[in-house]
Amino acid sequence: MPYFSTRGGEKRATKKKKQKNNPLRKTISKLFNLFLIQRSFSTSPLIRRLAVMDIVPIIFEQPVRRDDIEGLRRVREEANKYGTMVFADESVYSLRDAQTVLDAKSVGGINLKLMKHGGLLEAMRIADFAHEHGLKLMIGGMVESRLGMSASLHFALAIGGDVVWFDLDTPMLIEGDPLSGGLQYTGPSMTLPQSPGIGVQTR
Repeated sequence: MPYFSTRGGEKRATKKKKQKNNPLRKTISKLFNLFLIQRSFSTSPLIRRLAVMDIVPIIFEQPVRRDDIEGLRRVREEANKYGTMVFADESVYSLRDAQTVLDAKSVGGINLKLMKHGGLLEAMRIADFAHEHGLKLMIGGMVESRLGMSASLHFALAIGGDVVWFDLDTPMLIEGDPLSGGLQYTGPSMTLPQSPGIGVQTR
């Protein structure tokens, strides 16, 4: 996924939209529907500018700095006008952080990452908290092997329907993977093996 500044992203999107003969022109709004902007802006005017360009993302993931909870709230307030959900990532490492963003009415969901939360127990506490208070969940990860991502998929399926987005593709970025088994990718779908445990073996 390319990362660029707010101004750079807006400039690129506008340029693509104006290119009438560009074969991507008709699909650019669809491509931007699942649009994960991470810490690239601190105020909500960008959302309005995107809407003017007919770009209405489904999700903003951690659109401000980790400690800018008020900025996160302002982005959510504006994003909700367009049906865009705001998810916290780096703003929620712990259950206490989850309580903080809930109290501030800053997000509609939380991106769970087992490694970020320090393991299964804290991730489960946050998931239970989110369920209790009506927050949606994503499941993601750091740049991890199929071992970590398989564990994350097991976890997401175990906690049930509150997980609405899955971002578990980092094993596809690893060249010369020393592991086999675990989760399998078929187009946009992921499946788990029926073997014992996590289902991952060394080659």
